[in-house]
Order: sequence, then structure tokens, then C-alpha cells
Amino acid sequence: MKWCTYPQIYGLTAPLKIKFNDFQQITRSRSALLPMRDKALYGKIIFELLKKKSPTHKPMRFLGVSIHNLQVTHHADSQ
Repeated sequence: MKWCTYPQIYGLTAPLKIKFNDFQQITRSRSALLPMRDKALYGKIIFELLKKKSPTHKPMRFLGVSIHNLQVTHHADSQ
């Protein structure tokens, strides 16, 4: 998220992708009403998705997170 702060580009959606050793794959995401400017909020959303959707008994081979639905904000829009 560090690259988002300078140009003030923030995302609305936090997607999570998990691939397991048995090649099963799940993808989940959650969107916010306003752009996520706080990395702690983004992290909290990702960890909530991970806790809800991950079968804990299966080993993971890939865990991916990203930021989607990017929007440019301006100083006047700051929280």
C-alpha cells in the first residue's frame, strides 16, 4: 500500500486468493463504501476474509492479496 500514498490512489475492494496443495482454489473479496486509505483497515479486512474462508486443516501453497477498484483522491477528500 505504500505506493498508493504518494499519488493518492486508493482501492475500494480487498480481494483474497488462496490455493491449496490439493489444487483447490478459493477467491473472496470485500468492498468498502469509501476508498481504503488506512492500511490497518485493509489488513483487518484481509484477515477477516482469511479466518472465515480458509479450511485450517489444508496446507496452502499460495496466498495472494491485492487492491482493486482503484480511485484517485485529492487532498480536499482526505478523512
